[in-house]
Order: sequence, then C-alpha cells, then structure tokens
Amino acid sequence: KEEKITDQGVWCSKAPKQGHCYAEIARTEQNVQTSWCAAITPENSGERAGNKGFYYHYKNSCYKYVAPKLKDISLCNKMEGEGVYEVNKTNAVRDCQSWVNYAIALQNNDPSYCAKIDINTWINDGYDMDTASQLDCFVAVAVKMNDQKVCDKVEYSKTATGGTISKEWCYYNYAVKKKDCSLVPPNSPAPKSQCESMVKNGI
Repeated sequence: KEEKITDQGVWCSKAPKQGHCYAEIARTEQNVQTSWCAAITPENSGERAGNKGFYYHYKNSCYKYVAPKLKDISLCNKMEGEGVYEVNKTNAVRDCQSWVNYAIALQNNDPSYCAKIDINTWINDGYDMDTASQLDCFVAVAVKMNDQKVCDKVEYSKTATGGTISKEWCYYNYAVKKKDCSLVPPNSPAPKSQCESMVKNGI
C-alpha cells in the first residue's frame, strides 16, 4: 500500500521550494513519513541548468532524519548522488547508517549496534541529534542502562584521524556524563581532575 503524504507533507506539497520543505519537516517532526523523501525531485528543489546539488542534499538529508526515527537502516540505501556528488552520497549513507544503529542501540539497550558504527564516523548535525560515533554510542547506552560495565564491550581501535576508541575512554566519559568522577578508573586516559573540571563547568 502506497503511503500518502499527510499533515505537514500536504503543506510542503504547496510550498514554493517543496524539496527544502520536505527535508526540514523530516528534521523537525517526530512522526515522519518516507513519502516526504520520495516526493523530493530535482524540479521541486530549485535546480537549474541540470545541477542536482540541492536535490541530492535535500533528498539525502530527508532520509538521514527519517531513517533513525523509523529505525529502518534500509532507507539509508535510498541516498542519491553521482559524478562529483558520489563522495557526498557515500558519506551520507555511512552517516545515516551510524545514526540508525545509534538509535536502535539506545532503544533496545543493545551495545552490539554500537559496534556496527564505522570507527571513523563522528557526526553531529548541530541541531538536536546526539553525536553519533562508536564511542559516544557505547557511552550513551551505558548511561541509559546505568551500567558502566557496558564499556567492557568496546574493542580498542584507532581512527583515521588518530583518535582512540577504548573501554578506558568509555569508562571516563561515562563518569563525566554521570557527573560522578569517583567512577574514573585508575588506568583512565584522562585524569580525574579533568573530569572534575568538566563536571564543574557543565561540559
């Protein structure tokens, strides 16, 4: 059964720049529909002279926000982009999959989904979505479950930018998030004093 565009989607269907409108409601609304993303076309994205840059941005942004809210990782495969936009598409798919795995991990209290996040992913859209990275995911699940031992499931790895993903960093970040620096372990990569400073300054 084909999904119909309802509510905010009806308003967007009449907006001057429909593609941008659909992408925005996908970001701001919790009750989202995949039909919003499907309705984004080059024609309603304000494209001119065959340039599809805006279209790809709106289409991929829409699925990036809809997929984690619906916990449907298959929607990430609907990203588009070719030619000079092929790299953007590849990154968009990776980021989308990371956010979906992050969302499922938190919903199910299941850190195994955190391990599926690419170690080089570190994304924050600057709005209301949490930072999606493998380490942040493990910390978030540990905090939600009120169980620092979740960090023991983190496998040590180095990122392409030289960052470190480790259970020790997870333990440390957990202590900061819980605002309880007594939880910082003796072998912490950052000192307890740094935790205390971050908690004091509300970081």
